[in-house]
Amino acid sequence: MRSSILRSTPAIGDACHFRRSQLVAYVQLFQDNLAVDNKFCLCGMLASEINSLSDEVKQAIQDFFTDNELWLSQSIEKGKVDGSLKITTSPDLIAAQLLATLEGAMLIARSRSDNSVSKFQQVVEGAIQNLY
Repeated sequence: MRSSILRSTPAIGDACHFRRSQLVAYVQLFQDNLAVDNKFCLCGMLASEINSLSDEVKQAIQDFFTDNELWLSQSIEKGKVDGSLKITTSPDLIAAQLLATLEGAMLIARSRSDNSVSKFQQVVEGAIQNLY
């Protein structure tokens, strides 16, 4: 999933102004992963056991979260500057909260036997709406 997201974020965020469609496209990367065979983000799963992993795997997991938080923070900062996002908190904090919401929404949705993608969408849409 990390390589998929890293390949996709430049295309999503090429514009110099933030657009809601960028955030939706980013979220779609996570949703698509969940929709295919109900898969969870591997880095999210492994992070829960990070102390038992090799240094190389730990670094890869940390890089995944760092890369994603950075991309989100930069995108959110664009939205703050151009006025398309109505935020009063630090873009770094919002990025971490949004990434945690995505990972948590995947976990909650995956634990359900009924339409997990629908539950994921409900949880994440609520978080996105709070930015506008």
